[in-house]
Amino acid sequence: MWLEKKWFVRDIDPKAALVLAKAAGVSGAVAKILLGRGITRPREVKAFLHGAAQPFYDPFLLKDMGIAVERIAKALGSREKIVIFGDYDVDGITSAALLYLFLREAGASVSYYIPERQSEGYGLSLSALEHLAAGGVSLVVTVDCGISAAAEVANAPNGLDIIITDHHNPPEILPKALAVIDPKQKDCPYPYKELSGVGVAFKLCQGLWQTLSGTQEMWTGYLDIVALGTVADIVPLTGENRELVRRGVKIMQQTENLGLKELVKLSRGQGGKLNTGLIGFSMAPRLNAAGRLTSAEIGVRLLTTEDEAEAAKLAAELDAENCQRQAIEKSILAEAQEMVTAQGGAKSVIVLAKEGWHAGVVGIVASRLVDKYYVPVVMISIGEDYGKGSCRSIDSFDIYGALCATSGCLLQFGGHHQAAGLTIAPDRIDEFRAALEEYAQKNLSPSDYLPVQKIDSQLDSIREIDDKLLAELDQLEPYGMGNPHPVLALKGAAIAEPTAIGAESEHLKFAVKENGAQISAIMWRNGSYSTALYDGVKADIAFVPEINNYRGVKEVRLRITDIMQTHLLADLRVNSGTPLKECLQSILQTGKKTVIYYNSSEKALPDSHLAICLPFGQLPEEEAMQAVFWQPPYTVMDDKLWWAGLKAKGIKHLYLLYDRNDFSAQLAQINAACPAPGTLRDVYRLVRASQPVKLEKLREAFKIPEQTAMCVDILKEIGALTEKDGLLRLEDVANGTRLELSASHQYCAMQEAEKKQKNALDRCMNASRKEFAQMLFA
Repeated sequence: MWLEKKWFVRDIDPKAALVLAKAAGVSGAVAKILLGRGITRPREVKAFLHGAAQPFYDPFLLKDMGIAVERIAKALGSREKIVIFGDYDVDGITSAALLYLFLREAGASVSYYIPERQSEGYGLSLSALEHLAAGGVSLVVTVDCGISAAAEVANAPNGLDIIITDHHNPPEILPKALAVIDPKQKDCPYPYKELSGVGVAFKLCQGLWQTLSGTQEMWTGYLDIVALGTVADIVPLTGENRELVRRGVKIMQQTENLGLKELVKLSRGQGGKLNTGLIGFSMAPRLNAAGRLTSAEIGVRLLTTEDEAEAAKLAAELDAENCQRQAIEKSILAEAQEMVTAQGGAKSVIVLAKEGWHAGVVGIVASRLVDKYYVPVVMISIGEDYGKGSCRSIDSFDIYGALCATSGCLLQFGGHHQAAGLTIAPDRIDEFRAALEEYAQKNLSPSDYLPVQKIDSQLDSIREIDDKLLAELDQLEPYGMGNPHPVLALKGAAIAEPTAIGAESEHLKFAVKENGAQISAIMWRNGSYSTALYDGVKADIAFVPEINNYRGVKEVRLRITDIMQTHLLADLRVNSGTPLKECLQSILQTGKKTVIYYNSSEKALPDSHLAICLPFGQLPEEEAMQAVFWQPPYTVMDDKLWWAGLKAKGIKHLYLLYDRNDFSAQLAQINAACPAPGTLRDVYRLVRASQPVKLEKLREAFKIPEQTAMCVDILKEIGALTEKDGLLRLEDVANGTRLELSASHQYCAMQEAEKKQKNALDRCMNASRKEFAQMLFA
């Protein structure tokens, strides 16, 4: 089942867009996008599109930069052992590789240390510092970590100097290190606060370069590595970050870094465009895989090797690790979805726990579940002594605040608004789940469970999507947080040939047609939406136009981000790919009053204040936007007055949530209403064998007791039975005489009703969704 979204179309003055378009020489669509991002003047447009204005700020504006540079320069001069202490994610790996390459070129005695995720966890540890000091290390420089390590720094071995470089929000108590470089420190005058960990490491290299070379020239080496880490860490691609990535991606096209070259080659596959999308969704996961499953040091080795054969070998190892990570992720995701279904679908939050889940992968699975259900998700991997959890949230729910409110159930936790981690005793998980559900119910409204689809510009025709527009959109890159890929929209698009594709029908493919023009479209991970589309249906579509390069063939394609239909008919009669109860839960999750129609209560009805449960043929007293057919509507298929009444109640969305099992159940009910000729013969024989007999005794002996009275009435009508003094007897008819059932008006009427009901039931299963739409929406 898919998620309904709230559309937010930016309110841009069309006259202002027209003026800017003409003055800056861009299309109207791009002018609206730029205005929506606060770029209002032609010179600002030029600077944004062509990267002319953003300077690199003086690295010595960062607090403690001078102290750090002086200490590292001293270590270089006296050949002290320096260790770069990194992190196991891509930002940490690239930070360590960048500083290592710079210091190695400067002649330092330098090595790096990356903690192992499973056994050591994140950041500085006292045991690691003691190990390094015992090996003769006198200077440790952290990258992408350390700002929260006050206790570890305070208890570090004597004689070990520590320099912290980090970009995370500082706690109240800072580590008393020799130097602490973090632009987010309250008293740090650096004008740009959104640098990634590798961005801060880059500024340290700039400061060292200026000091060691005795020049004010701004060093810009290894920007390809800086771009990789910056994009992967999902920091805002604004200001200095935008320029770092813009230049870095350009250098990456022709990179001389052997490991990065191999990573690019693997990630491009069939020839994908090298941009922030490829970096974020293909390159970064490969580099991240080792840190999740084994050791992230392989990533640093890949980016620092000077041997082509080793680079190819390490890249292949990372690719294999990534494939293994994907397999583990797929397995855990399948288990998690089964658990959600078993719990009756997604509710206010999802909290799942299991022994054996890989702690390095559960965070990715949590993100996948948020994408699918749009509720906060906590995935807990239970170990021998405690459970380690990864939390992912929705826009309107502060998961860190929720953990603070439920901290009495936890051993440890940390994080921010939309992502967090926790440690918990296994016997407290149920208590934590209940507490978190209660907190969510108090702090979220039904509308909070609807994701927002932001629209940057609305087009009038698919003919506006041409090479010129795509070229202009390319100039808006690099895309990322703070500068997302623009989403365009087209109202009333005519959909053609909707098809679910992929090994598991997980994706949706269709075409958009308009006055002889046609453009292909793809919607990833939404194959189930094919149940709501048919040839010729009109829909509003939100999309990102792109060039699809498949096997050397290039075409313009729309990457669909959402589909909105004024009148939606979702057909899940045959194969939705999702359990029907889970689909119903998703429908109710939209927060709209929903009429749920049934023929009998044998199929469990939902317990929800949003559900109005009625038998077919009745109309709700109040207006409702959605209707669900929970069983086949065979009793009302030809009831035009009822369909008109349903339309008058404001129904805009209709969901057919019944399947072959429901068909069989309803068919059995229809069959039970009219006895078959063989059943009548069986009753006749029973009476013959035991006459005279009371009806109650006959019912007890008959294999279909609920049909006994009907059979007796029909046999009496055709003169085969008589009843006197409550006893049934055969008429004086010779054995073997044929029962003339056609002589029974009751039986003929039952047969005719059965025939009509079965035809109606067949139509319930075989009528096209277009036919249903015409009955309700025409």
